[in-house]
Amino acid sequence: MPDNKRQHFVPQFYLRNFADDPERRSIRLFVLRRGLMMPQASIKGQCHRNFYYGADGRLEAAMGELEGEAAKIFRAIIDNHQAPRPMIQDHRTLVDFVASLLGRTEAAESELNQTVDAFGRQILARARPDLAEDLDKVTIGWSNAVIVALSHALAMSPVLWDLHFRVLTAAKEMTFITSDNPVVLFNQTFDPLHETMTRGLASAGLQIYFPVSPRHAILFYDPNWYRPGRGRDGFVPVYPIDIKQLNALQIGNAREHLYWSGAGMDGEVARLHALHAASRPQRAAEVRAERMDRPDGHRGELLTLIKPRPNLVTKLDVLNNRTVPQGPVSSVRAPEWTNIVRLFVYEVEQGRRDAASIFEFVSAHPLANVALSRFIPDRR
Repeated sequence: MPDNKRQHFVPQFYLRNFADDPERRSIRLFVLRRGLMMPQASIKGQCHRNFYYGADGRLEAAMGELEGEAAKIFRAIIDNHQAPRPMIQDHRTLVDFVASLLGRTEAAESELNQTVDAFGRQILARARPDLAEDLDKVTIGWSNAVIVALSHALAMSPVLWDLHFRVLTAAKEMTFITSDNPVVLFNQTFDPLHETMTRGLASAGLQIYFPVSPRHAILFYDPNWYRPGRGRDGFVPVYPIDIKQLNALQIGNAREHLYWSGAGMDGEVARLHALHAASRPQRAAEVRAERMDRPDGHRGELLTLIKPRPNLVTKLDVLNNRTVPQGPVSSVRAPEWTNIVRLFVYEVEQGRRDAASIFEFVSAHPLANVALSRFIPDRR
């Protein structure tokens, strides 16, 4: 077997943080579809597919480099109680790693192909009505969907630079669990109000939850809408009432598997699954068409993608709302910065910019000072 055949979409080094044995080779596993609990599953055998990123190994190697840098950051958090300072290299590496997990999992691959399939059917049904009867016989998608999803997530990761974050530390009586899709997007301000446009990377009120170990988790949040609880050096204690909600988010977000450490959490995982299994999305993404007047005076259609999301109401005590939405609110968190990043990504895709040249690009943009002033106090 080639050395690079077995390629992991959730890194082994990360799952070892939740290992259940001194050698850090096994982990506790819950298989959602079967309701099956396994007290000792091999970490090496989790979250992988043969040649998932391609047979040439280049993308796998690039992911390995990012994982190596992220592993150092997590060890500093877990062992030394040190969190990255905003906008230094470790902070940007952390954001890149979290963004990569939004694009590289089997769940991300499946979601992208569901989106392509839903839009493709709508467009073909209108452009080629003669094919309408045959559309149910085919599936539309990308064979390399994970590469597309991962590339887009990494390219757009600077959109997340304005988010603040805290490291959550669990109380002794309960710990964090993780899954095969561990990065969770949610929005306790706008999710209850809107069906769409609340969980994009640029959405106002966005929150991103990512467990790092049984005792540590990272919570990114929009500082315009939330105020974190009191803590020290970027660490904030969190108690069972919130840990249960955060663990429920993992159940709602997971594709097939949950992971955790310690037999003492077995009963809690089983209880949470029984309580929240029905909240997991039960349908695929769909496209809704709405007739509308176009600027040229003709009638057209607006196609809107509706992504199913877990039926969970999350209201964390550790993160208080600064205010309640009153009247129309922009759905984009930082419009100037988002537009700069999108323009940069376009330049990279056109081959006119190198992906590492974002600071050079931003410094030359006329709106840079306005865009960056809200989250980089001093850019010198």
